[in-house]
Order: sequence, then structure tokens, then C-alpha cells
Amino acid sequence: MTVAEDKLSKALQARQLLMSDICVGRLRPGDRIIEEDIAARVGCSRTPVREAIHHLDAIGMLLFKPRHGAVVAKRDQKAETYLRDALAELESVCAALAARRVTAEQRGQLGRLMKTGAPEGDLLDALHTATGNPVLVDLTQDLRARLLSNGPPETVGASLHSPGLGHVVEAVISGDAAAARAAMQAHMHHDDPPQLP
Repeated sequence: MTVAEDKLSKALQARQLLMSDICVGRLRPGDRIIEEDIAARVGCSRTPVREAIHHLDAIGMLLFKPRHGAVVAKRDQKAETYLRDALAELESVCAALAARRVTAEQRGQLGRLMKTGAPEGDLLDALHTATGNPVLVDLTQDLRARLLSNGPPETVGASLHSPGLGHVVEAVISGDAAAARAAMQAHMHHDDPPQLP
């Protein structure tokens, strides 16, 4: 591993640690981020932590002010509604793209995940992988993390954990992009899922 790869890896670890702390409520809106503490937990210098902070500032999870540091961002209900709408659209695009690009191996994996009752996060990861588009996946995952940053999942709302993802997976496995998109929209908006033909 090169020095640049190690630095990137440590920045990613710092970012994931901060996102996790925010999502589970260890860090609350308004809490100050102590770079030295994060660096010690990750086992790195402050430089990768600063990179993680700047990334999380860019997606709205943190608010960074030069010479003052970073704090966990506060958000109002209106902003959360905008985030939910945007996430529903991105997840729907992912579902449709996955249906068009899913490989036989990925179909098998999705089927196994459904049969074993895998958690929603595992199903979403498999659907995202099937898109074959890492840029779209990064945008979607960043937006999902930003929405979850307002607190633990039970306080964020049921649209992230409601039943119905199985209809999306069925449509992706069958290769029906329109049905996958509609099923994901229904899943994200709590509608009754459309019936597959």
C-alpha cells in the first residue's frame, strides 16, 4: 500500500467513524468535532481526519468554520423533506439501472439475500452494486447518510426501513427497470407497491 492509499484509507475510516457516531446519536446536532480524538480512535494524524471533516461538511452532515472547527450540522423539517425527496429519486434511478445491468451472479445473490431475510442495508448494498455505477452509488449513500445524520433510524422515519424492498428486488431480478423504479418509489413513499406483471 502506498502512502497516498494509506492516507485515503485513514480518511475513509475517519469519515465512516464520524458518520456512524452521528447516525447512532453519539454525536448530536451542535456537538463539536475534536480532531485529535477522532485521529486517536482511527490511529492516524489529523490530516486524514480533516479530509473526512471536509467531505462531511460538503454533504451537509457537519458544518465547518475556519479557525473554529467543525460541529454536527442542525437541520430543520423542511430540509429533511427535501433530502427524502432527493433520496427517493436517487434510489429509484439506482433500482432501474440495476434492473438493466444486473448480472446472473448478482441475481443469484439478491435471491439468496431475499430468502435469508437479509437486513435492508444488505439488500440496498447488493442493488447499488448491480448498478455498475460507483458515482451514482456514492451520491446515493452520501445522501442516505446525510438523512440519517439527524438521529438514529427510529427517529428518522419509516421510509428508510418500511416493508416493500422485496418488490424492488423482484423487479430487478426480473430485469424490469420500470417496475423496479416504481417499486422503489413506492417503498420510499410508503405507497402500496405496484403489482408485477
